Amino acid sequence: MGCDFTPEVLPVSPFTKCKTSITNLRSKLVAIFPLKRPKILACTIRHFIILNMEDRTDELACSFSSEITCALLISNPNVKLLAGKATGEIEILHLQKKTEKFLLGHSSKVTFLLMLKNGQLCSGSDDGDVFIWDLKTKMDEFNFGASTKSITCLCELKDGRLIVISSDDRGRMYNLKLQTLEIEWKIIGAFYLIQIKDKRVVYSSDGDIIVSQIEKLLDVSKEMDRGYVKNHQPDIYIKKAHEGMISMLLELKNGDIASSGNDGMIKIWNLAKGFICIQELEGHHERVSYMSEIPNYRLLSCADDGWVRVWS
Repeated sequence: MGCDFTPEVLPVSPFTKCKTSITNLRSKLVAIFPLKRPKILACTIRHFIILNMEDRTDELACSFSSEITCALLISNPNVKLLAGKATGEIEILHLQKKTEKFLLGHSSKVTFLLMLKNGQLCSGSDDGDVFIWDLKTKMDEFNFGASTKSITCLCELKDGRLIVISSDDRGRMYNLKLQTLEIEWKIIGAFYLIQIKDKRVVYSSDGDIIVSQIEKLLDVSKEMDRGYVKNHQPDIYIKKAHEGMISMLLELKNGDIASSGNDGMIKIWNLAKGFICIQELEGHHERVSYMSEIPNYRLLSCADDGWVRVWS
């Protein structure tokens, strides 16, 4: 069965009255991560802030002199924060501790951070480069030089291959072991892509959502490059899932898919019922920048409007 999300009445900070919100940080938010209950970590463009969902308190974890453009929380072996910056740097730090290391390689804004199954870090940026980093040595292992345009999404498939989506309407698949490009294809309007438990891929094309077997996606892309398409039918095609671009896709633990958009909406989709929208979560007024799931099917979201919201 699909999981039904409803706003939960939580203790909130003194300067907000919205019952579905923890707080308004009055700054664009980049990401939101669950910490040990009842704390969560909110990442704005200049600060990392620890919020307590129960006693209404917040604590400044660290500040940055340059703008944060993406962030990642990793917990093995220790809790570490990775902050991608507009300057092209990636900063590694601990909660409430000084910076551990800067990863230098990108020449412009870091757009995406992904932790690979082997423990390495993968990063993409506006310069079109994709770096693989060894976090033990803090050195880059290799650089794909994937595109001349901005990298919008990185996705490691279950078989270990890496898909890179860029803003020039191209998808590229790399063999990480051989460090080689396997295939490049046209993927019009794509911005975000994930692979779900049944090994199908779910990706966005402007405001649409497409679900397809990876082999079908590659087949139709080959035909598109030749100028024609042979009766390709994706498994599911949802037109106008959101008004405007889809900003993120997230597979929930119960198998449902959460999508967020530049329209400020979050939608929950149930695959078992044929990928139907089972709920729309209204509350944000600008682009939803990030979603995270925490135990008991609670969903965290943050947006450019400065709000951190919780759904349960």
